[in-house]
Amino acid sequence: MASFILGWTMVAHSTVLRVNNTPGINVPYATLTAAYNAAVNGDTIYLEGTVYDYGSLSIYKKLVIIGTGYYLTQNPETQANINPSTVTTLYFYAGSSGCKVLGLTISSTFYIGATLQDFIVRRNYIGSLYNAASSVTNCYFEQNMIFSATGQFLNTLFRNNFMNSSSLTSNNTTLFLYNNVFYNASFIMAQCKNNIMYGGGTFTNCDLLNNIGSGLQFPVGNGNQQNVNMSNVFLCYTGCGAYAPDAAFQLKVGSPAIGAGSNGEDCGMFGGTDPYVLSGMPPIPAIYYFNYNFNNSTINVDMKVKSHN
Repeated sequence: MASFILGWTMVAHSTVLRVNNTPGINVPYATLTAAYNAAVNGDTIYLEGTVYDYGSLSIYKKLVIIGTGYYLTQNPETQANINPSTVTTLYFYAGSSGCKVLGLTISSTFYIGATLQDFIVRRNYIGSLYNAASSVTNCYFEQNMIFSATGQFLNTLFRNNFMNSSSLTSNNTTLFLYNNVFYNASFIMAQCKNNIMYGGGTFTNCDLLNNIGSGLQFPVGNGNQQNVNMSNVFLCYTGCGAYAPDAAFQLKVGSPAIGAGSNGEDCGMFGGTDPYVLSGMPPIPAIYYFNYNFNNSTINVDMKVKSHN
């Protein structure tokens, strides 16, 4: 994986544009479109959590877009404001290479246009990930919940995601799939290690190391495991109403995925050097508890904050 050099850092950007589409809230921008129109390359758009969908947006600029995470009512210590930052669809076109997207609930489609590159997509709920006929290059998808993914990705890393109904291709095995949980997926010319798969799965011209399958998805050898009972792998496999949909994929005590990775790390989305973060909390400080009261003309504030790095 020496050719894959794209990393992640949080850096200072020229302007932060705050958006809240709740009627009556006094913020600089009441719509995502208004904030986008005001933004220039390098700016950050922060979408506050509300009960309203922010709609769809076509993007032709290099921006950072940050939301508040998802499953906020189902996992502990997420946000004091438990509403997600929901958009319907994001379309990325020429000029948008290098965008970073974090903490959003994308209810429909995340579309990347032909020949774009250098996207960082981290800790999002994505209904459908799709790219155009021409390859998308040098991208980084980490710690997302992705419920459909289709397209060709070159020199691109998918790491510590849940991925459902995925069909991804590459060339010269420059698609890297590390520490994911797959359900019903097919891949062509990928390097796959430390993944867990249940449901159907096919791998064509792939390098397969230290993966775990519910059936015969992975060949014998190279640390792969076959016919593993997923009820012994995950904290909860079926009937998981007591857990958030992402929390259920944590490894249970005694799981055969513990320490089964290529370097002795855990397999699955909670293993490796950058484990999945519950609720897709973006790597910025978040207030998860806030309370105040008046006492003898004094305002007493009780606040709890986590960084989620």
